[in-house]
Amino acid sequence: MEDNNQHKDAEKRTMGTIEVRESDGDEMTLEGYAAVFNSETDLGQFREVIRPGAFDDVMDNDVRALINHDPNLILGRTGNGTLELSTDERGLKYKVKLGNQQYARDFYESVKRGDISQSSFAFTIDEQS
Repeated sequence: MEDNNQHKDAEKRTMGTIEVRESDGDEMTLEGYAAVFNSETDLGQFREVIRPGAFDDVMDNDVRALINHDPNLILGRTGNGTLELSTDERGLKYKVKLGNQQYARDFYESVKRGDISQSSFAFTIDEQS
């Protein structure tokens, strides 16, 4: 998931889970955790731990679910209700209702087959004063 706030100076990414959720009809829905709290993620040059409350100030932002952090490949958006975000004791949870775009159908199929089993989120850090 990506927050589209333009006034940031550093971007970081961390891993979570992704699953297909079968629903009545033809709706394609993906659910998972974009971040798991209190779990160390090894990002190569550094390690990261996301703590509960980390997302409290941004839950009302207009967040987009993207394929590979590409702003041209939008899967869903909180602003129009196709992406829902919530937090629980485990982490930052999402549910995205996919559209009928070819890239969304291909992505859904890759998750369904198990070729893609993780998701990540990107965030930016405000410049420190």
